[in-house]
Amino acid sequence: MSLKLGKNAQGAFILILFALVSAPSISAEELPYPPTYFSIFRVDLSVALDVAKNCQNIDIDREKYEELSEEQMRMLERDGFSPENWRSEMKDVPAGLRDRPRVEFYMKWGVEAGDPQSYCHAGKMEISNRTTIGSLLVLTQ
Repeated sequence: MSLKLGKNAQGAFILILFALVSAPSISAEELPYPPTYFSIFRVDLSVALDVAKNCQNIDIDREKYEELSEEQMRMLERDGFSPENWRSEMKDVPAGLRDRPRVEFYMKWGVEAGDPQSYCHAGKMEISNRTTIGSLLVLTQ
């Protein structure tokens, strides 16, 4: 299995994570990136979509997706964000923060590009483990 990380992705991830954990509380107007919980949800959703795309027996649970998306929007609004400011004013989540959890997921379950069964196995394990990724997935057969 061959996975590529961007230049210095691991170092960037560690620096960003440290900054997020040690940073003082700031307002939505001062934050250049979406909150961590929202970034994690976006990564989980991206992985779930990838699994569903590569496994013909798994699809996105649209009702759960709607429920979790609405919950994320409520949390963003509670924290002073709006769809307008996170879409137009905030920077995209740095690649290291976005890519590392994806790589860890693929390595954890032995997912290999071009091997639908490895995606199916990973999806079924996430569903049975009741993870956020698994909650976004539904078996179709």
